Amino acid sequence: MTFTPSHGHDGHWSGNDFVYSVGNDIEPLRLDMWVPAGTRLPALHAHPHQRECFSVMSGRFDVRVADEAHQLGPGETITVEPDIMHGVGNVGEGAAVVYTEITPGLRTQSFFEELRALEGRRLTGLREIIAFAMLARRYQREYRYSAPVTLLFRVSSGLGRFVLRPGRADAEPSTGLDARGGSS
Repeated sequence: MTFTPSHGHDGHWSGNDFVYSVGNDIEPLRLDMWVPAGTRLPALHAHPHQRECFSVMSGRFDVRVADEAHQLGPGETITVEPDIMHGVGNVGEGAAVVYTEITPGLRTQSFFEELRALEGRRLTGLREIIAFAMLARRYQREYRYSAPVTLLFRVSSGLGRFVLRPGRADAEPSTGLDARGGSS
């Protein structure tokens, strides 16, 4: 998925760059999502303190809210209340553009930015699981994942302190991984 500013963009999508409108403890985070065909988020999640509203501008957009599946088209909107498990994607044949508002924004923008940086490191296997678990742990106020994923994150983020051993001069303090993506 690609995120672009929700107001004032020129209609050209910027690859995989993340650019956002303002969001904080009071104001919503507003953004447009460009969702390629075949895109599916890997895990159901909830926002413990945030309401998320999706409005489809073009294409088809799939939303699973609790146990209900919804396929939305242009002009259709769905709101997910705080702490309700949901997932999104696009199993259609073409891309979808979805205006999204997350209220309040809290640190969601920072989460997306850190997630994008983590994806750019191209970690695999246990290193990827541990790094993502540590990220998820830092943003518990914004995101909560389904029970099996949460358990895996709790176990692996604790492991990260031992396996990734932060503290070496070439390690990044936020993940304990060295600049090459390997463990310290």
